[in-house]
Amino acid sequence: MSVSYESGNILFLVLIATILFAGLHVAVSQSARSGASNISREVADTATAEILGYTNVIGNAVQRMKISKGIGDMEISFENTAEAGYINANCADNTCKVFHPDGGGAFWSTPPESANDGSAWIFSLDNQVPGVGASVSSGAAQESDVDLVMILPNVNREVCEAINKKMRGSTDIPQEADSFSIVKFDGTFPGNGEWINDSGNALFTRMAGCLEGNISPAAGNYYFYNVIVAR
Repeated sequence: MSVSYESGNILFLVLIATILFAGLHVAVSQSARSGASNISREVADTATAEILGYTNVIGNAVQRMKISKGIGDMEISFENTAEAGYINANCADNTCKVFHPDGGGAFWSTPPESANDGSAWIFSLDNQVPGVGASVSSGAAQESDVDLVMILPNVNREVCEAINKKMRGSTDIPQEADSFSIVKFDGTFPGNGEWINDSGNALFTRMAGCLEGNISPAAGNYYFYNVIVAR
């Protein structure tokens, strides 16, 4: 009975988040079509609210699958009709699909028009955030300790600053110490074992944030990450 009650609450939260997210998407789209050449603080803040709202939609959907359906991390499938590369051979039926009514019941969404260059969300299991989950002290992160992360690539700087202001209280944008992975999760561990980390440790224990690339992706490119499952 407790599992049923808990899964019902999570489903209710997913539905509420979906409704709120849809309203934010309309507001951001209207702002982006206003003809302004620069992103205003208001538009950046609204885009930030939509981005963070969508991470809640996906996070709640995944947790609902794990709790009420017993889906394992390597079974989670982000297969969708918009972006290729997410078919997971470990997923035997629709109950392990995030974007299916029988699974997570989430919806695939494009980023706000003002948020980035139009690049789609990336769902990856090839990075570790230090201080999150079962962190290792050095060397390449292994399959058992990489985190399931959603990444928004090529974020506009103003939006990146607004995200960090909202989440960390500062508009400063940390720079990745080396490289991190944007390989799509298809049920396997690519084996790179990269780190989402900066030399100043501003991202230590941070489940989400916006950072500048360094080697790969290159400096001058901004990326938002959010840990869906800390491992």
